[in-house]
Amino acid sequence: MRFLFTTNPLMGHFLPMVPLIRAARAAGHEVIVATGSDLRNAVRRHGFPLWLVGPRFAEVRADLVASSGTDDLTRIEPLLRHTVLFARPGVLRARQLRPMVAAWRPDVVVHELAEFAGWEAAAVSGALDVVHGWGTPAQYVGELAQRVCRVAADQLGTPNRAPAVLSTPYLDPCPPRLRAPGIVPFTDPIPIRPEAGVVYPGERLPEELRHLPYGRTIYVTLGTAFNAPEAWAMAFDAVRDLPVNVIATVGNDQDPARFGRLPDHIAVARYVPQALILRHVEAVVFHGGSGTMLGSVAEGKPMVSLPMGADQFVNSEQIVRTGAGLTVGPAQRTPESIRAAIVQVLGYPSYAASARTLQAGVAAQPPAEQVVSELVARVGQSRQRVA
Repeated sequence: MRFLFTTNPLMGHFLPMVPLIRAARAAGHEVIVATGSDLRNAVRRHGFPLWLVGPRFAEVRADLVASSGTDDLTRIEPLLRHTVLFARPGVLRARQLRPMVAAWRPDVVVHELAEFAGWEAAAVSGALDVVHGWGTPAQYVGELAQRVCRVAADQLGTPNRAPAVLSTPYLDPCPPRLRAPGIVPFTDPIPIRPEAGVVYPGERLPEELRHLPYGRTIYVTLGTAFNAPEAWAMAFDAVRDLPVNVIATVGNDQDPARFGRLPDHIAVARYVPQALILRHVEAVVFHGGSGTMLGSVAEGKPMVSLPMGADQFVNSEQIVRTGAGLTVGPAQRTPESIRAAIVQVLGYPSYAASARTLQAGVAAQPPAEQVVSELVARVGQSRQRVA
């Protein structure tokens, strides 16, 4: 069978789908990933065939600044933010994908939940339509998907997919204990085991990140969308005097040199696959993004979350609720409060124990190979009904 995977060109939206793509390819199915050129290297690292469609994220971000007058995502009204970040780019990808899927005829289209082009590609080709989640399936994500569909359909002039969004098969990578209580926005969930990532033969942690002075190491990342220099300056101030090693990845759009000379226990890189880092650290300090959260949980690492927007606040609430870490909200955030949270998470074994409990929940979820078989069976059942 043929599996098409389509996503916004954001690492946090693409990486949760990688286990399923790898499993489909290993099972002998044809796979193609459709996304913007920002993810060219990431897709090729895994050896997946690639269709380059839609704008680069830098273009989308520039459009958002022009439309809103600010580059601070937390200050932009949600409808405008979702329209510019997801709906408009999804329309552009959908227009490019229409003739491509009409010719290739995929059997299954898997897309992350903010990717309108996936719904359109499935409709054009008659393929099984599947939504892949990022993290906690809170009410917010269902509303986001419906909002993107409504705006994009209006711009594209196609039927509004929003009424059917929540009944679309939804691949849920979130272990049950980490889900927001009482919220189940999708009515056809299919659990799938998340991964911290994959390490390929010959890949290893770069040398400059390995030889650090202390016996304990933490990982600090602010993702790729909320990694402003000001946020990083505060984070570096928080860990500057801590007697632990710090591996920090600041994103491909940031120059590590701009932060000046840092102490020898802080090693900075633009981007390193988190699978290469997580096995070497005792805790993770991050922005609350779903990909890093699930990767940390898959490795049983406690967390300190510094949420700034999107689903990060919901994720952070679940981290605290399950005892797997702490959060420092925007109103309380200072170098001192961040440092105190890190010290507490490292100092009390209960946080690591709770993270390992969540890790066991991850291990109990169906692997991607089993989910591929489930999707193939659903395609067969659908064709039998048509016949």
